[in-house]
Amino acid sequence: MIRTSSAIALGALFLAASLPQAEAADLYGSYGARSGGLKDSYIPQPVAPSRRSFYLRLDGMYGEYDKPEMVENGIYDLTGEEVDGGWSLGGGVGYFFTQNVRGDVTVEKRFATEASGNLNDMASGIAGVRSFDLDSTLVMFNLYYDFDNRSRFTPYIGAGLGIAYNKTKDGRVALTGGGTGTIAGDSRTDAAGALMAGVSVALLDRLDLDIGYRFLYLGKTTTGPLVATNGGTTVTSNDPTLEDLHAHEIKFGLRYDFQ
Repeated sequence: MIRTSSAIALGALFLAASLPQAEAADLYGSYGARSGGLKDSYIPQPVAPSRRSFYLRLDGMYGEYDKPEMVENGIYDLTGEEVDGGWSLGGGVGYFFTQNVRGDVTVEKRFATEASGNLNDMASGIAGVRSFDLDSTLVMFNLYYDFDNRSRFTPYIGAGLGIAYNKTKDGRVALTGGGTGTIAGDSRTDAAGALMAGVSVALLDRLDLDIGYRFLYLGKTTTGPLVATNGGTTVTSNDPTLEDLHAHEIKFGLRYDFQ
């Protein structure tokens, strides 16, 4: 009788030892889940995928310039300085680094607008209004932060750095005492910078409408020599220089995401 009981006990121990480890763990886990005693069941939580994708953008802008500073011959400060508002068109390619951070490289053409200023110093012999056209080409590297891109309306802020190629065309001079003159065109490459804020509106699955504000710094631009005729006398002047050129813009466009 004792031998029979011992044989049964040895057989039970052998059977328990031969069970696969996974089955044993499942048994204990199931027992713990049902009883709440030995082991709590584990339910994995879904992990949101990180957003990494390219996008294309096409933008139109209208900007009004602040009053610039215009200097001629390095000594004459012009008055009544003004640059007319103007349109620009641009596009670029961008990339989502994370769900909230993206960046893009854009190229933009700013169409010609008129700049003007008045030299009041009669002793200069060339007092009068100068006017010439200005256009620019921009290459910008921009970085943005999207506050909530799980919503249809996504506010964002951004900043950009780049290069502005500013070009002036042949201009005109209307002398105060009568007479006319010309200003030669010129070009200059300078640093550019931007601060931006706006909102993206989801139109379709991968297409967004981008509406925002941009403060844009374009640096400095120059013209060529000024040549004028005053009472039969030809007078010349060095290039009028337009400094601290910056604009406030309304920006709108479309962005297509490849994800």
